[in-house]
Amino acid sequence: MSKYNASSHSTYNVAYHIVFSPKYRYNLLRYRVAERLKTLLLQAASHLGIVIQAMEVMPDHVHLFIIARPATSIPQVFRCLKGYSSYFMRKEFAYLRRYPSLW
Repeated sequence: MSKYNASSHSTYNVAYHIVFSPKYRYNLLRYRVAERLKTLLLQAASHLGIVIQAMEVMPDHVHLFIIARPATSIPQVFRCLKGYSSYFMRKEFAYLRRYPSLW
């Protein structure tokens, strides 16, 4: 497997290291919440057509190493990943609803 990806007009190797945290850096990402967040981020990434090569969830922040196409907008990827995960996590874990926003 080549370390480069190819499309019809280009060859590329675009990877991003993204770090984000809950609002006010609260320690919310523990135990079941962390496991659920991992599955939700993988689901959202597959819908967006990006690959999460490495993921680490700490109690107060998340590290993602993603591979995307050059035409992919990183702010849009961020918005989709955070919005998708926040919506479902706040639906499933009642104590997260008392915070005005997750991210």
